[in-house]
Amino acid sequence: MKLNMLIDDSAVVIDEFLPNDLLKQLADYKYIPNKASHSNWNSTLFGLTDSPTKKSESYSACLNEVFVNEGLAEVKIFKGKKEEYFKDDIFKRLFNILQTCPFYPFPKDNYYFLMGMYKYQQYSGINWHDDGESSLNFTIYIHPHWHKNWGGEILIEQKDSHPLAIGSDPNRLVCIKNFVQHKVSLTATPTPRHTIQCRLKLINPNVITDEMIREDVRAWSKDILEPINKTLKKPRCPYAGQAWKDNKVRIEIRQKDKPYQEQLDEHLKNLDFAKTDILLFCDPHSKYSEDKAVETAGLYNEKYNKDNIYFLGHHPNVHGNSTLRYSMILVQNFTDLVKASDKLEKTGFYTHFKADFYSHTVKRRKEIYNKFFKKN
Repeated sequence: MKLNMLIDDSAVVIDEFLPNDLLKQLADYKYIPNKASHSNWNSTLFGLTDSPTKKSESYSACLNEVFVNEGLAEVKIFKGKKEEYFKDDIFKRLFNILQTCPFYPFPKDNYYFLMGMYKYQQYSGINWHDDGESSLNFTIYIHPHWHKNWGGEILIEQKDSHPLAIGSDPNRLVCIKNFVQHKVSLTATPTPRHTIQCRLKLINPNVITDEMIREDVRAWSKDILEPINKTLKKPRCPYAGQAWKDNKVRIEIRQKDKPYQEQLDEHLKNLDFAKTDILLFCDPHSKYSEDKAVETAGLYNEKYNKDNIYFLGHHPNVHGNSTLRYSMILVQNFTDLVKASDKLEKTGFYTHFKADFYSHTVKRRKEIYNKFFKKN
């Protein structure tokens, strides 16, 4: 492993990056393209016209796709908790080399890492772009040979100079920071430009993202609702696991710039109970008391019960070991909920709960339902 160059505070180039045996294994691996390249990657690489947005049609047939095989590795470490997947041991070995390289900063915690394969055909490339919020972006060349006249250089924008061209030498790593403009020049040879592409994104532990919320909700169901409860001899919610399995759980997240009621009402307009067993509307932006969460659900029940929709407020304090850090409201078809509850009651399920829960929740819910829908 040899440091070739540092480019401002933007990129680093390292040669002889991998052991030869691993390099050969990566090159010989049977990749299966599973994602089409973005159409705008190379939309103006050939035949620029007078219009900056229009591609010359006479050359458009010359453009080839970049074959992409995503999902070779995925690693997430957040607050010391690690989740990882490697499609093969060779990708785990590569990840270990990447995270221990001394020539760039690789975090110990709070990051998300993805690995994929890109194979550039003749006359393919990528226009000027940056890789957004990904903190570090790695390109590792795994083709066995490359001539400097074959193209495929990475051009990296420099602050006070012309772009710098980095050749596609075998066993070279190019690491580029986020928001640095760069492009991949056209390849001029039938020999594929073959690379492993990796993205590393830092996670701010003090910021709750939509992705984290969805993961929290799934963990809440797995950890709290779905396991067999020793007292109940059943899961706390016997229907939760099947709803996730059938892909009938819909999670929506309140956005900070819009009122709560406006957003929830909009989701209710598009709610189809033929496709959704339950809607979970999460609010990470407001801190509610337990009473406020119940009150909010009650107001919606007054408005929507007649339309066969039932609401239940959930507060993170309800289960002390829950991973949830915010309140949410659960929305279900009223008829389906009552029928499911009736089945559980016949099994003696509710005898294990406190009497006030049964009277205030189960019995009261059934009385309201009968008022609207039971035929005399």
